[in-house]
Amino acid sequence: MAGKTARMQVPVPSRYCYDVLFETVDGVSGWNLIRAVPEQRAVMYQHRASIMTSPVTVTVCASPTSSNQTLLVLTAENSAGVDPFGILDKALRDFLRHFEAQVPDLVKVVRAETENRIEAGIMCPTCGKELSPGTRFCPEDGTEIAVECSKCGQANTPGSRFCSNCGKELGGHNRL
Repeated sequence: MAGKTARMQVPVPSRYCYDVLFETVDGVSGWNLIRAVPEQRAVMYQHRASIMTSPVTVTVCASPTSSNQTLLVLTAENSAGVDPFGILDKALRDFLRHFEAQVPDLVKVVRAETENRIEAGIMCPTCGKELSPGTRFCPEDGTEIAVECSKCGQANTPGSRFCSNCGKELGGHNRL
């Protein structure tokens, strides 16, 4: 069996990469999902490059490298044992092209969700650590998470000068 490997660093968490790999590449330009292994964040697609060659199978594994980065490892194989026409390289390029077309939209979705999680106080805006509701300071880096208004109790983002609910000026003694 002949094989080639390609790697791609993607600026989004691996759970999103896996969802995109699973949902959007299937059926695009002849790529068909043949197997998914969610616990390994791996998917397998098959593509028939041409009548003259055996089908090409691309296995993609999404591995987190940090809280907001993912390494995609793509392995293309065919059962012919040789690849004299560079079919595997072409298959990898084609697959990556289809996935890369999804990345800008994926980055927008991740940014929006991250901003929502930060505003809700369940994610540290500095390090990205998941937080329990009501957390005052991030246990990872000490970042202040919210300032409570002494008049109405509204949680406001750190650095806010006035309460977003009642307009009262926020002082330094009303931390959440």
